[in-house]
Amino acid sequence: MAQRSYDSLDSRTGYAGSYSRLGLGRSRSFLYAEVKQVGTLTVGGSATDGVYSVSVVDPHDSNITHTASVTRATTPSSNADIAAALKAAIEANGQLRSLIDVSVLSAVITYTAKRGGEVLAFSTSAPAPGTLVAATTTSAAVADLPVGIAVARNSDGTLRLLTSTD
Repeated sequence: MAQRSYDSLDSRTGYAGSYSRLGLGRSRSFLYAEVKQVGTLTVGGSATDGVYSVSVVDPHDSNITHTASVTRATTPSSNADIAAALKAAIEANGQLRSLIDVSVLSAVITYTAKRGGEVLAFSTSAPAPGTLVAATTTSAAVADLPVGIAVARNSDGTLRLLTSTD
């Protein structure tokens, strides 16, 4: 739903086009768009004995790093098993769990930041020839939309600017 008017503006951050929390019956969209960081952690190469770990720098204090790790000593036996064990280790770590949601499919862990606009810095390690690679598929962003700009959510979830033909 597009923002209909700009009286009593809701200037908090949120997804452009999402409902504000001003009260019942209000449907103004947020003025500042936030995007959550999304990415993958891929276990590759040959499954090798050793420690596979992922670390995330705390977005509020760069001196703090949160780490989850799993040790392979013949088990977990495959890259998919290592990814599943690493997902469980991430979910068991309260600090990481407060920063990201994770899911796993085969040897790929997909993460989504819990809060939009927060940039998360990942580092990984794996015993060679095994690999653990972090990649960002959607960068975190906060876009300051000028007053008068309205957006709508398409049926596929993407956002678009409203035009005079809408």
